[in-house]
Amino acid sequence: MLEFFVNGGIPMMAINLLAAILVIFTVEPIISLFVKKRLAPYNLTKRLLLIKFIGLATALVGIIGTLIGIYVSFRSADRIIENSGGAFPIYRVISIAISTTIWGLTISLLAAIVYFSIKAFAIKAKNKNGINIRIDA
Repeated sequence: MLEFFVNGGIPMMAINLLAAILVIFTVEPIISLFVKKRLAPYNLTKRLLLIKFIGLATALVGIIGTLIGIYVSFRSADRIIENSGGAFPIYRVISIAISTTIWGLTISLLAAIVYFSIKAFAIKAKNKNGINIRIDA
């Protein structure tokens, strides 16, 4: 499992950083909605926009990471063939390169679930409590 993160390189590090930011910035709206039972409209809108951005960014970084991985591996195919005894292990190259897309899309899916959940609960709380709040994100 650790190989999954180590072989992804810089794009995998960027995706993991965005995932950590997603976790940090979704805790506050969840606490506000479920524990404190109050909404901060400006803060909620900012957080929802950030969650939406992180979802998009992780998917794009994952795809770009895959393209970079495939490009670099095919560019160094001659060296790989020499070191592996005349064979080009394409399955290894593709599996490592694809890992960034898999992880990026996974984080993107989680961001979408969090985004729509927080937005739905905010709208439900708004309607239930009669709070005059605008949720733009």
